[in-house]
Amino acid sequence: MLDRRTGCVLQKLVVLLEGLNMTFPEITPELLAQAKRNAGGWVYVIDKKYDGSQKVPPEGVVGAWKVDDNGNIDGEFISNSKYAA
Repeated sequence: MLDRRTGCVLQKLVVLLEGLNMTFPEITPELLAQAKRNAGGWVYVIDKKYDGSQKVPPEGVVGAWKVDDNGNIDGEFISNSKYAA
């Protein structure tokens, strides 16, 4: 059970994150397949406005997941601080 102070801090954090409209991408079957092909690397989430026909600038990368040596997504999503929605 949270004490009152901790509960208030968490509530303020949720409001802040909602205000920033922060959401984390869903891990789809396509992302899992990409992870299998990139064992030991990264799986990047690219803003949908980039269709693959042009080079994606740093601000077009939403973030990434680390992929372990077996091709499994390993850990939490890492947001790109340079991403411009």
